[in-house]
Amino acid sequence: MQDRRGGLACDFARDRRNWPGLEHAARAWISRRPDQPLAWREAARALFEMGRHTQAVKAFERVQALEPESAANHAALGGLLLHALDYEAARVELEQALALDPDHVGALSDQATLLTYLGRFAEAEAACRAALERNPDHAPAFTLLSRLTGGRLTEAETAHLSRITEDPRAPLDRRIPAAFARAHALDADGKVEAAFTAYGLAHVLSRERDRLEGRAYDHATAVDRARRIVALPLAPAQPPGGSPRPIFVVGMARSGTTLVEAMLASHTRVFGAGERVILPGLLEAWLARSDAAPDAAWARAYLEGLGDLGGRDHVTDKMPRNLESVGLITRLFPDAPIILMRRDPVETCLSLYRQEFSRDWAFVHDLADLGRAYGLTARLAAHWARALPGRMIEVQYETLAEDFAAEARRIVAACGLDWDAACESPSKSPRPIATFSTVSARSPVRVMNDRAEAYRPYLGGLIGALEAESVDLTTGGLKAGVEPGLA
Repeated sequence: MQDRRGGLACDFARDRRNWPGLEHAARAWISRRPDQPLAWREAARALFEMGRHTQAVKAFERVQALEPESAANHAALGGLLLHALDYEAARVELEQALALDPDHVGALSDQATLLTYLGRFAEAEAACRAALERNPDHAPAFTLLSRLTGGRLTEAETAHLSRITEDPRAPLDRRIPAAFARAHALDADGKVEAAFTAYGLAHVLSRERDRLEGRAYDHATAVDRARRIVALPLAPAQPPGGSPRPIFVVGMARSGTTLVEAMLASHTRVFGAGERVILPGLLEAWLARSDAAPDAAWARAYLEGLGDLGGRDHVTDKMPRNLESVGLITRLFPDAPIILMRRDPVETCLSLYRQEFSRDWAFVHDLADLGRAYGLTARLAAHWARALPGRMIEVQYETLAEDFAAEARRIVAACGLDWDAACESPSKSPRPIATFSTVSARSPVRVMNDRAEAYRPYLGGLIGALEAESVDLTTGGLKAGVEPGLA
């Protein structure tokens, strides 16, 4: 009876994607039945979805302790460890999974991901193909293979992706990544018109999944949310200092955030933590209770779960959505550097459109929505620059890529760090680069604004929306003299 009650409560919360509710239900179940592995499994799921990856690992370790050893559990723990940035432990778990079951597709796919992060691209590609030999429909392996090859797939692989994409019986979570991978293959072959059509289909399928899961982008709602964010009080701030010291890299995704993080994380004092989801959760909690006073406990909650930083006393967070949280950052970490990235907005938005993003990015499925959402980002950045003068370190991607050595020195100095020569060659860093931009981050630095011109005949709606939002089509910032209009 205890298990039935606990399971039903967890099912109810999980089906509604209520992750705090799922954690509460799982903890209640554990308090009654601490030896029930299903309860610990639910707790791990909730913690993972809330971005508390180190705690999710600890919860899943209880699952392993309570269940017979299995390839599935080693593989699942390996995947969690990848998100917790414990790459060596992830390697061990994935190897144990494959020792028990050499055909475990999930373990092979996650092993390919780890190898990609480490820059071992040939081995990663081999692991992807091994996974696809065992399950030709495995979406994560196809997605990663497409990134590793720059979209260049065999005719047989592209034909198989077409069959998956067009099969109405296949689940959307399989059809969507297949549709994007097929579009990438067409783009790599220079078939721009066909590729644009294929990307459009991928977004049609994505919008259908959004509809089924109760998501949609509404620009008026997004503007209202931004206004509520900037109305939150900027004071009082916590005392500066403490360790580790966060370095935030914000702006629209695909604007060069990975390049800046890779450069900074090459520094001996900086740990690259990728895109952490903790701060957006704290901001949601503050919006839900605007009378709350973010304090030292909030700062500790943000820093919780970073794991072993190897003696480094700075940690990067390149979650683009943290642009919304500049005010909260200022309260919690008043001495934390905030790096604002900008890039040609047409290139940025097209790059966004050509990627399969998480479910939190509903605006990417329509080019006009993309332009409006980008405009709101530019307005928010302009508001923070006015409300908190000098608080952000502004970086133009094109300038960074054209004169990397000088700009890297400027950014490192602005973060209050001494120069480290390793920062000049981030592509050579042995550290893992945990992002789907890792392939480009391992390449020599260059300005990668080379796609918009090819697709320009199809981008009228995007460009029109950007212009209506008063976005400077060169820098990506709000045009000079235009009011942000959020306060």
